[in-house]
Amino acid sequence: MGPAGNDANDGLTAGTAKATFTGGTGALSVLNAQPAGSALRVLGAVTDNGVGAVTAGGVIIRSDPPGSRFILSQLVLTVNAANVTIQDLEFQVGSMHEAAIVVAANGCTIQSCSFTGVAPNGGETFVIEDEVAPIQVVGAGNLTVRNCIFTADQAWDYCVVLSDAAGAASGITFDGCTVNSNNLTGGLRAYRAYDNVQVTNSNFITMRRAAWEFSYIYPNSLIDPGTASNLLFQDLNITGHSEGASFNAAIHFRQCSAENIQVRRVNFSQISGNGQDAVRIHNATVDTIILDTVEYTYPPIGNNDYYIPLTMETNVNVVNATIVNCSFTTAIAFRCDDQVNNLSNMVIKDSVFTKTPYRAANNMIRVRSTSVRGCTMDNVTIVGDTGDDLVSFFGNPLLRDLTIRRCTIRGNAGDESIVILDGAVANVLIEDCSTNGDGHGISIKNGATTVNGITIRGCTITALSNGTTDAGAISFNEQGSGGPTLSNVTLENLWLYANFGVYVEATNLSNAVIRNTDMRGDGVVRRGLEMRGSTLTNVQLSDLVLVGRENGLNVNGCVGSGLSLTNVSALPDAASFSDSGLEIDFNGGGVSINGAIVDGGGTGAGLVLGTGATAAGGWTVQNGTLSNCVGAGLFVGSALQNSSFTNLAISNSSGAGLLVGNRVTDCTFTSVSVDGVTGGPGIIVDNSTATGAQNMAARIAFFDCAVDGADGIGINVQGVGHRVQGCTVENGGSDGIAATEPSGILAANAGIAIVSNTVRDCPQGVAVALEGKNSTVGWNTLYRNGGGIRLRSGITSARAGSSNTTNNSILRNAVYGGAGSATGIFETFNIQVPGDTGPGNNAYVNNTVTDWGGHGSEFIGAGNTIQNNIFAFNGGSGLRVLSLTGLTAGWNCAAMNGGVDFDGISVDYSKDIWYDPDFVSRTPGAAGFYRLSPTSGALDRGTPVGTGVDLGAIESGASEVPSWRVY
Repeated sequence: MGPAGNDANDGLTAGTAKATFTGGTGALSVLNAQPAGSALRVLGAVTDNGVGAVTAGGVIIRSDPPGSRFILSQLVLTVNAANVTIQDLEFQVGSMHEAAIVVAANGCTIQSCSFTGVAPNGGETFVIEDEVAPIQVVGAGNLTVRNCIFTADQAWDYCVVLSDAAGAASGITFDGCTVNSNNLTGGLRAYRAYDNVQVTNSNFITMRRAAWEFSYIYPNSLIDPGTASNLLFQDLNITGHSEGASFNAAIHFRQCSAENIQVRRVNFSQISGNGQDAVRIHNATVDTIILDTVEYTYPPIGNNDYYIPLTMETNVNVVNATIVNCSFTTAIAFRCDDQVNNLSNMVIKDSVFTKTPYRAANNMIRVRSTSVRGCTMDNVTIVGDTGDDLVSFFGNPLLRDLTIRRCTIRGNAGDESIVILDGAVANVLIEDCSTNGDGHGISIKNGATTVNGITIRGCTITALSNGTTDAGAISFNEQGSGGPTLSNVTLENLWLYANFGVYVEATNLSNAVIRNTDMRGDGVVRRGLEMRGSTLTNVQLSDLVLVGRENGLNVNGCVGSGLSLTNVSALPDAASFSDSGLEIDFNGGGVSINGAIVDGGGTGAGLVLGTGATAAGGWTVQNGTLSNCVGAGLFVGSALQNSSFTNLAISNSSGAGLLVGNRVTDCTFTSVSVDGVTGGPGIIVDNSTATGAQNMAARIAFFDCAVDGADGIGINVQGVGHRVQGCTVENGGSDGIAATEPSGILAANAGIAIVSNTVRDCPQGVAVALEGKNSTVGWNTLYRNGGGIRLRSGITSARAGSSNTTNNSILRNAVYGGAGSATGIFETFNIQVPGDTGPGNNAYVNNTVTDWGGHGSEFIGAGNTIQNNIFAFNGGSGLRVLSLTGLTAGWNCAAMNGGVDFDGISVDYSKDIWYDPDFVSRTPGAAGFYRLSPTSGALDRGTPVGTGVDLGAIESGASEVPSWRVY
């Protein structure tokens, strides 16, 4: 047929061509009588305003010669026979009809055709949906549309409509086509499940609606829509999508069920309009969808719209979803939220997602209000811009089996890089990742969350403050309310650079391990590791390096049990600590600290420990090094009890080396060394802030400790029941060991034992100073100090005319003066106590006091016992007694002194010795120091008479009593 033809011709040759398709004797009347393989050749442009049916199977309708693509105007062909081919034709329907080709039979092919001009026609309905589309398919399968061009010159619904109609629905191929939408039409729309769909090698340009949409109107469908299977979208370019309605997509699955969807090598760009996505699953069930080598470019328009490559939303169930080898430049790369029922086995890998600068606040990976079972991100790079969380998994009510591996996440002015919120969270693994942003690196922050099993390992996380928040590299409940529950947590092999390396607030944290991790700050850093207001149970911290400006570690107001620190180092940043290196305020038992290293940077305290308002104990602290600290190298406060401290080295501190505060009870310090303290004591038990006896520190023991070079008192204890034993104090700027009373409202010191210690070379103070009652100073070696042993009334509870320094035992002390000009053992008044009578009722037994520039002794109190002592070779008097009231004395040696040997007391020639006691050596440190020679008259001279007790501190000779430094 052709424009020169005539319907009166037979139409069987070019010379007898027909003029129309649809007339009663037109070309179709001849074609429909031909056998399969027959061809209707169109020889030129034809105008035929009609609808013509093709009823002959296997026939061909084409331009002649092939490839001419002659124009058919105002014509609709309905294909009612199988295997019909229509090719090389241009359908210009104008505004006459709603379709150009209607396919109602299987196996048909439409190729190398072009289409323009379909429009609504109130008198026509080709498919039950009454859509406007050039190609409409009514219950037909195995349709091929190839190398066709669709150019919309007015509003169409779609280019191809796959109707909800009875009949075959399998095998749709759309290949090598171009859709020039001009913002007027969509691509393909399926109203029921069509299987084995292939949309390939095609271009969809400036689309108004989806390039592909599968959406049935169930329950109004004529048939059960079923599940669409095997849908391939490959080698496509799709630009634009400007439909006014929100929440549509370039490839859209809505109110349907589909399986095995593949989107491969598809380029989406210029998708526009609020809520327009590249691929969208809405109110649908999908089993297996793959986006492979997909590119998506965000349009350069307003910053309040959503543009998302893959969205799942509202009553969605998706199993086996994969994004691989993709590149997205967008506001959100993947979104799954708003009442999605289930997402299982989601894989995102080998992809790069770049956050557009036009969207102010959203997530690149956003999974919210969803049950998530099995999600993996592997080798994904996310580059953020101004925005919110870069990756978020809200997982309400369920999030389990989440793996984020080998990912790089870089933010700008965003919040969290990775955030996990809400619901029951289980089995989370984040490893070998790198994040960089202004907000938190990884955050779990909603109080309703229960996490069982989260491991973060091998990651480098940089989280800098954005000026309004304190960023944590890893943050658990930064919002500080609700109290999420986290158990079986492992953080290991991390490098964290943030205001807070790890931040835990208002969280129930149990069975947690943080190890092999470096936490450093950004120059305005708060703390390396902070745990605040949380319940901690069996939390292990090991092999950590914490660098901060306020604290390296701060455990603040936490409760629980089983907190363990092993090989934790706190180092200052460039500006040093303003607070403390390691600070633990923890109301719970079973705390273990082993191998702590703190450098306070010259401005911060070292290790600060306390239990808060309520007593707790059973702590062990051992093998630590604390240096360059201010305030205290080690501070033990609050209400800690029944705890032990062993093998700690404290150096270069100011204020104090070791400070034990009030309310601390029954704690033991063994082998603690303090080297170099400016402006304060080496070791102090400080009750100065106690408000009553119930708040006093009590029963603190120091064994084998050493203090070298403290400006203040070497070891100062205040309270009751303390013990200082086997310690060494040297090179001090004040008293060596002192029991002093700081406050008039407290009970007196009592029950203090200062035994078997060595104090030397403290020329500015006395070796031992005692204030209090019922205490023991014994078996000590004291030499080259400013004074020996001083007893003085304390100010605690002292009243005019009385003393509280009574009933003390001063026995078996070796008190050597050297060049000192003061006194060896002496009692004195306290000028802070009006009417003080001085100490009294104290026992001084078996002491050796020599080589003092002043007196060997001076006793002012009443009721004293002075027996078995040696006072010799002193510059002043030997035994000097200023009060004889109630005195019990005798069996003393006072000899070879520069003044009066027995001063204020008569010699009892039947008991006392007034001649040289004959020492083996008076040189401290010598093997025979203060031992009596075999010819000494002081051997076996003491009382009780006949028991073989020597005079002086050290038993000598065959009659030795085993009492020197035995307790």
